[in-house]
Amino acid sequence: LVYGDLSAETREGIWMHLGELMATFHNIKMIGYGDVGFDGKGAHERYPGVPSEDLDGFLKAEVVSLEEMKALKSYLQSEKVIRMNRNVVESVMIHADLEMDNLFVDRKAAKISAIIDWADLQCGPRSEDFARLYCRLHEDPKCWKALLDGYSKLATPPSIKEIELRTVEL
Repeated sequence: LVYGDLSAETREGIWMHLGELMATFHNIKMIGYGDVGFDGKGAHERYPGVPSEDLDGFLKAEVVSLEEMKALKSYLQSEKVIRMNRNVVESVMIHADLEMDNLFVDRKAAKISAIIDWADLQCGPRSEDFARLYCRLHEDPKCWKALLDGYSKLATPPSIKEIELRTVEL
């Protein structure tokens, strides 16, 4: 995402929409912590073992195609995923790479039209996605507030203390 000639209001709208989208995929509850990738690291398991309506909300947000969603549901039900389980306090689906290059933006609507590059998909605490964004947005308090406000429309974001602690871990 290159701001270019975007107004401050448009930039804030984009970050607010990202907050809404994050709340949508963070609503997908997981068990465990780690990579969901193909390298065999990490540990997770979708409870109760069958991805269902949680993922349908993700599809409705038009972040992924129906084919991608079918592949994701199949992967989350695989034996590999189930074997990689470890318990953590909170575990949700996290993107873990919400770089600006991975956001396609409709500049006129101030909305994100797609989030790409799910290769680093993980399960773990929602504060991980926030911590990575905090590193980028702490110098832009209006956009940071817009992100939190967007998220707050659908879910409760982690506390600033939790985000800052997670940022130190990165």
